[in-house]
Parts: sequence; C-alpha cells; structure tokens
Amino acid sequence: MLFLNLPVRDLQAATKFYLAIGGKLNPQFSNDQASSIMFSQTIGIMLLTHQHYSQFTARPIGDAKRESQMLIALTVDSKDAVNAVIEKGVAADGRADPNPVQDLGFMFNRHIEDPDGNVWEFLWMNPAAMQQPCNRAPVAPPYWNDALEATGSSTLASMSGQCLQSSSTNLGIPVSAPTPGACRRQSG
Repeated sequence: MLFLNLPVRDLQAATKFYLAIGGKLNPQFSNDQASSIMFSQTIGIMLLTHQHYSQFTARPIGDAKRESQMLIALTVDSKDAVNAVIEKGVAADGRADPNPVQDLGFMFNRHIEDPDGNVWEFLWMNPAAMQQPCNRAPVAPPYWNDALEATGSSTLASMSGQCLQSSSTNLGIPVSAPTPGACRRQSG
C-alpha cells in the first residue's frame, strides 16, 4: 500500500478537491485534523492539518505553491478521462495545467494543482503502442548525459534491455527492446 501524507492549510477545501478528482473518503481515519482519501485499495492520501502534520516531523512545512517538492502521477483509462479529472479538479478550486500538457500520441498527460499547491499528473498511455518494437537507437534525455559523463560510461547500463524513444520534449520513455543493451547514448 502507498499512503501519501500531505500537509494542508484548509482541510475542508483540500478534502473537497480530492473527492472531486475521484478519491473516496475513508471515515475510519478521518476527523477534524485529517481526511483519509482512497484512490484505490492500495493508494491512499492522508490530508493533515499543519498542526497535525507537525506531530510527525521536526522539519518545517514547505510551501508547495513556491517550490516543487515531488511529482505525483496517476494513470487513467483514456485521454477523455485525463481531461475529465482536470475539469473536476478545476471545479473544486484546483488550477489546471501548471505544467505543459504533453501529447506524445501514445501518451497524454495533464497536471492539476491542489489548493495547497501540490501538483498531480494524470496520464493515459496506449498499451498497444508500448508493445511496438523499437527499430532505432534511442536518445537519452539531456540530464542523463551528466550522470553518464560522471561515471565515464557510454552506455545506459541501468536501462540494459530497454529501448527509449525520443520525443519533441526529449523525454525518454521505456518501451521495448529488440536486443539487450540496445540503448547507447547518442552524441550531438
């Protein structure tokens, strides 16, 4: 099971938002300091007032509206479902598309910001497209180049057996590999 614990400024507003985007309230673990929101039998979010959250950590609570702390992604069944979740989130005081929309054909994603500034990505991936063989050498995302240079490696050893497609946004997406070790960094 995965439980994300999120500090929230306004528990009622946060609860309204997460219910609107598809969560279900678990009253067993909800009270005036916390709302337990379940997205599935294995994914739950604990919305905690700042006072209650502070009981679990000595660190200060960051401001998710100013700084990125993490990116959280959930998959849905279609492009239409991605758009529907975003629309429901906006109706519950969320902010649509704080990050650019991506439509790569086989994958579509959008983001929604909750009332506290936490950004959620909802995405759809076409399973059929993920089964297509990769017939060309991949291009690694730019941030991998630094890691490769730091280790002196010219291959993506950790991705051995996978093949990456490049896109206009230069994201590497694992799809399939015709041969192990097929991924090599492209120069240029």
